[in-house]
Amino acid sequence: MRMLYDIRDLESEITFEEAEATLTFKHDDFTQKWNEFKNNFQEGDKLYKFSTSDWTWQQLMGRAGYLILRKHEVVSYIVTLLN
Repeated sequence: MRMLYDIRDLESEITFEEAEATLTFKHDDFTQKWNEFKNNFQEGDKLYKFSTSDWTWQQLMGRAGYLILRKHEVVSYIVTLLN
């Protein structure tokens, strides 16, 4: 899976436990997608929280969520907020 991202969009490395503690909605559809997202995680991967640049939010194109990096490549991502 290829996703273009700007390294400045990566907010911080995070654990799944920390990420799940911040999720405020737990609908069945999202829970299924979240579990599929988690299943892509392998030993050595890194989970990052991301948010697109300020200008994207100002232009109503903002996205935020989580992505999995494997050897500096995005292998999976999930959007949890958009405008």
